[in-house]
Formats: sequence, structure tokens, C-alpha cells
Amino acid sequence: MKHKAQCQCGQLVVEATADPDIVGVCNCIECQRRTGSAFAYAAMFRRDKVTISGVKKDWTRDTAAGRKLTNHFCPDCGTTVYWSPEMRPDHHGVAIGCLTTEVPQPTTAIYVSEKVSWLEFPEDWGLYQRSFAEG
Repeated sequence: MKHKAQCQCGQLVVEATADPDIVGVCNCIECQRRTGSAFAYAAMFRRDKVTISGVKKDWTRDTAAGRKLTNHFCPDCGTTVYWSPEMRPDHHGVAIGCLTTEVPQPTTAIYVSEKVSWLEFPEDWGLYQRSFAEG
């Protein structure tokens, strides 16, 4: 299936020619700050299946796991449409809220140790106290 994501003003577009490998949520404090919400809701697409068009600005930060993560956002409207995690160099994370197409429901949550107190996840999800790599 083909998927499309775009920023609020529509000039930064991400298109994927395959379904995501992972759909999940991140509860780390940095993702909470990036989204202004309780967590980030993301689809991880293989880079070789992704095409990006439009103008973007990049900002790179260190993650809690000590790796780099580069956020890619629209310089006009400020929407972070996608990001490139050093931990998964063959993937781009795409913000679900930017997608114009549906993806499968999430099945995993990372940084559960940093989630807001009222949030509960289904027991059949893969739940990680920190990142995938750290368990």
C-alpha cells in the first residue's frame, strides 16, 4: 500500500510504497516535548521505500540511549513530519498524525518508564521500559 504524510501547510511530503515495519508509541520526555502531547505515535518505514519532497529543516539531538536522532520539519509551518534515528539507520519514523492514509494499529510502546501516570497500554503490546535495544 502507498502511504503519504505531509506537514500542515502541505509543502513537505513523505511517501512510502510499503506498509511500515513497526507502528508504536514513544513515551520519552523528548518525544513528549516534540509533539506537545503525552507520547509520539509513529510508523517506521524502510528508507528504501520512502520518497521525500519539499523543503525541510533538520535538528539533531542525543537520545536517552546515547544515540543521535534527527528531526526533519517544515521550515514554514514547523511540523515535524519525520525523523531519522541512528538506532535504525535503515528506517525513517513518520508521525502518524501527518499521514493521510491509515496504518495498522500500534503494537509496541517504548520508554514506558517515562509515560504519564494516567496512560495504560494493552497487555498484549510489546512494552519496553526504555528503548528496544535496552529492553
